[in-house]
Amino acid sequence: MRPTSPFIVIATLGALVSVVGSLPTAAQSPLITVSSPSVYLGAESAGAMTFTRIRAVVPLPDGRFAVADAGDELLVIVDPSSGSTEDWGWKGSGPGEFRSLQGLWRDGTVLVAFDPRAMRLTSFSPDGQVDATTRLTNPPPGTGHPDMPLGAPVGGKLYFGALSGTQPEGGFSEDVLTLVRYSASGEFEASLGSVVNLLRHYAPGAVGAHALSPAASIAGALSEVYLGDGSEPVVRRFSLTGTELDPIVLSDLPEPPSRAAAWEVLERKLDEGILSGRWAAALEAQPRGVGEVPHYSAFVADAVDGSLWVKEFDAESDYRPLPGGRKPGGVWHRIDAAGRTLERYAMPDRFVLLGVEGGQLLGYTLGSFDEHILTVFDAVIPD
Repeated sequence: MRPTSPFIVIATLGALVSVVGSLPTAAQSPLITVSSPSVYLGAESAGAMTFTRIRAVVPLPDGRFAVADAGDELLVIVDPSSGSTEDWGWKGSGPGEFRSLQGLWRDGTVLVAFDPRAMRLTSFSPDGQVDATTRLTNPPPGTGHPDMPLGAPVGGKLYFGALSGTQPEGGFSEDVLTLVRYSASGEFEASLGSVVNLLRHYAPGAVGAHALSPAASIAGALSEVYLGDGSEPVVRRFSLTGTELDPIVLSDLPEPPSRAAAWEVLERKLDEGILSGRWAAALEAQPRGVGEVPHYSAFVADAVDGSLWVKEFDAESDYRPLPGGRKPGGVWHRIDAAGRTLERYAMPDRFVLLGVEGGQLLGYTLGSFDEHILTVFDAVIPD
């Protein structure tokens, strides 16, 4: 987050979520248009503070928001009522400092930040002081590096996505995402399952079509973890002991576009120069007749009720060949325990959903120069 003057631009707007269609079958569930954020902080005008690369947004009990900005390695506390901001952590290697800030969550009264390069968790007290630090042990060789945090502990355990990679023919990194479990004290305990994230298997733009999210029982007690890669309309489930459970079959997701249609979009992105450098060179070398288009590109779970939110694959917004890359706009499905779609939410074209808490949509909007603008929507979930 870079201050360009002593002032910031902040807008606190009335939330608006409108139902634009309600169809009779589960497969044709209501389509709800999300618009008019309740919080919009950042700015597309001179003299404003801007975020560089938001990785997590966490609501705090007092109405403020904690933001992890991985671009400048800053942990920023934002007060939407006054427009004030406060830096709690910044780039460095000392206490309360980060070499790489990639995760943020609330655990009781403390705020926990994750630095994968330092393999360190830093806990901050409610007044912004460093409360404790925990170092993670290295996982066994071949497991990969834990750099995608699940978030708050589930059943007293910490979960991460560990990425490992090889370089197969064709020039793309074959990223294997392994779900790993750690003790609260930072000791590696187990690898639970893996998915492969490979462009030539998932077709254009599908790199990054995986996610890690917590699940909840009907009583709201966190009791499961999820893992998926989009290759099938399925989300894998694991118990806290590491047992793989029956998967959630996403029966109402639409069929993905054809390989030809997806490549047509990707070719246009290449022609427009939106993708360039080594990614463009590698994509241009890819054979057009192989690979499958994914069914979904990302998912998160509501931190309060555990409901699963899944983004159906959209060639226009899911083209970036980056593991865990941003996925703006598109249509997200709120899923019930049986895998059926309850509602569909049409997101603003430049809004990237990072998390959901109590129906509140947390993320950022891409500005005119690709700066990140903290954005929160108060979603109205039908009874």
